[in-house]
Amino acid sequence: MVVVVVVDVAVLVDLLVLVLVSASGDGDGDGDEPLGGCGEADPPYFKASGHPGCRAGVAKCPKATLPRTPRVSRTLPSRERYHRPEMPTAPVTRRALTRRAFTRTATTGLLALSLPSLTRCATMRDMTASFTAQPASALTAVLEGETSLRYTNAQARPELPAHLRAGSAVRRWGGRLVVVQDDVHALGFLDERSGDITALLLPPGADGSYVFGDDLGNKALKMDLEACITLPDGRLVALGSGSTPARERVVIVDPSGDVRLFNAHGLYAALHARPDFTGSELNIEGATVVGDALLLFQRGNGAPRDGLLPVNAVGRMDLAAVVRFLDGGEAPVLLEVTQVDLGQARSVRFGFTDACTLPDGRVAFLAGAEDSPDTYRDGQVVGCRFGILDGAAGTYTDVLAADGSASLLKLEGLDFVAEHADGTLEFVVVADMDSPQVPALRASLRVRGAGQREGGER
Repeated sequence: MVVVVVVDVAVLVDLLVLVLVSASGDGDGDGDEPLGGCGEADPPYFKASGHPGCRAGVAKCPKATLPRTPRVSRTLPSRERYHRPEMPTAPVTRRALTRRAFTRTATTGLLALSLPSLTRCATMRDMTASFTAQPASALTAVLEGETSLRYTNAQARPELPAHLRAGSAVRRWGGRLVVVQDDVHALGFLDERSGDITALLLPPGADGSYVFGDDLGNKALKMDLEACITLPDGRLVALGSGSTPARERVVIVDPSGDVRLFNAHGLYAALHARPDFTGSELNIEGATVVGDALLLFQRGNGAPRDGLLPVNAVGRMDLAAVVRFLDGGEAPVLLEVTQVDLGQARSVRFGFTDACTLPDGRVAFLAGAEDSPDTYRDGQVVGCRFGILDGAAGTYTDVLAADGSASLLKLEGLDFVAEHADGTLEFVVVADMDSPQVPALRASLRVRGAGQREGGER
């Protein structure tokens, strides 16, 4: 006797969703635990992230389910709760985020990742790609024209030092270069023709300060802006690293110069829902737009925690979904995660520090090997690399100083400038000196041997 079993794929997907959701519950029947509290059922990546609700002695928040992530744009949450206590609606739950993330990816496009079977979609881990970037002997990257970043005297602000203390990201916007600082609540605007550098003040910290650091005793209050993108509608967006709840904020600047501070906890909660992206500690250091996608670059310089290791990863989000979130919609989810091994220098792992998009669609990146104990503290830089990602492959080369020696600058900002007739690619880079008394640096990075994607445009 022959038995033929017919399986409806849609039904199978629904069953997988139900299995995953049931497995993620806490055993009390409802399975929904808010992000503000943690118990024995908390996944280790939430405890590893230093989430304030995961500290001993913090009570669980009331159980509730929220079908969509509310816009959080008023006040910062307290250190004892992840969501805003005053919200009239139910708080965002890990369960809701996991369910939403899986149902979206399982039904709207992650099968396009060429996974060999539907069963491999059963876990987020199984939807993670990975590869090791390779050194490229034909690729060279040389720094030229290093210049200290100092404000123009006539434009100096009393709230700020006379120079840019950090260079965490750089983007060309509105005919000027915008330099993002991780320890100062101000953007530096560089007019490349005149060389003038002016400041755009951002909202101050909780203590009223615009400048933060160990030297001032208020480092924990900074937004830690580490990445920057421009949206199709002309807005500039700077993103916090997400390494603490206070750093889960983004700054949005309209073309008119109006500034809006946005508490993006829903977005960062969606990142925490993917431990294959966050690893042991979340630390967003770069972002770039490629077509209809936003790519986020996780720097794997954290400390191992609760059985999880730090990872370098690239996460893809739908750009339109991100824009809707910034305008008050529900939080986007990570559609794809790719982990990238960037190698080591002196037993210190390289981690992403910034990225930008090339005209042919490839992605250029910077990586640094910084001997730091975690995502919070700085350390000695023992290596600096430039590389190119092209699909499921990546190549890199060590960055050289003008004299041919290996550069040990902490390069944290990268943007494409031009491709010259001889095939040389020119980038603008900014460096963080990790010293409050030393100005950040701007330089030109000239790359040879990068080639181009087959069929790509020059």
